[in-house]
Amino acid sequence: MKSSACHSEPFDFTQGKLREESQLFPCFLGILRLRLRMTHLGSVVFRGAPVKIFLILFCIFLFPFCIHAAEKKGKLDKFEEEIEQPNDNSRESSTSESAVAGGVIDLFSSFFLIGLSQGGTINYAELRQELKVNESPALPTIRVEPSYQYVFDGVHGFAGNLEAGYLMFAADGEFLYYWETANNDNMQIGSGHLLLRTLFVHALQANLALGVKTIHGNTSHTGFEIGFPLYIFFGKHFIWDVKPYIAFIKGRDIYDLSSGLSFKYKMFGIRAAYRGISVSGETLHGPQVGAFFQW
Repeated sequence: MKSSACHSEPFDFTQGKLREESQLFPCFLGILRLRLRMTHLGSVVFRGAPVKIFLILFCIFLFPFCIHAAEKKGKLDKFEEEIEQPNDNSRESSTSESAVAGGVIDLFSSFFLIGLSQGGTINYAELRQELKVNESPALPTIRVEPSYQYVFDGVHGFAGNLEAGYLMFAADGEFLYYWETANNDNMQIGSGHLLLRTLFVHALQANLALGVKTIHGNTSHTGFEIGFPLYIFFGKHFIWDVKPYIAFIKGRDIYDLSSGLSFKYKMFGIRAAYRGISVSGETLHGPQVGAFFQW
């Protein structure tokens, strides 16, 4: 009995050991698989970590600039706010602009009156035939001109102008769209006029323009406008123009002055000019280029 007991103890111990190892082996495999999965997950997470950290730091770096850009007033906002300000004749900028614009208006109105005084002696039927035969750019029946203007301080202007008439009498209209890239802001300026056109010595055309100007930004502003556009013709291909206008909106004087040189061939042409629209100390000015159809 003792010998059998002695022989049975090692056998039982070995069987227990084998059972215990057989139960631990699946656990070991499970832990190993879990460790491999965690290692793979960690590699995926930390593999994109530098990109995520870079994006976070980049946003933090740009945040102050975005706040500064949002708080900074744009050129168009300042221009419109100047219209809202009460008129102050003591301001030096306003006084100087009034003097210059007033002198230009007086000079060009004199040209118009000279042309008007000679208008009574013109046979307009013969004049029309002569202008047509010589392909003169004076007194157009219809003129269409799209143009682009680069305004300093990051403002872009897109304009469309239409003029239609018969000899002395005509009408014109313009739509001007200003877009400020920095603040994603815009402003529209529209104007329309009745024109009385005069021509003398077939080399100089002076117009009287009476109409309205509307400025639409955050709010709309409308007022009466008067102008005296002047055109000087060098043969049938080159035209030099100066176009002074003054509008009266909410008691403020708004000056619109442009001057340009055009080249015309047959019914088409191009124009390069410089234009400025100002109210008190704020001015939207810059070079302007366009193409036109004239008949």
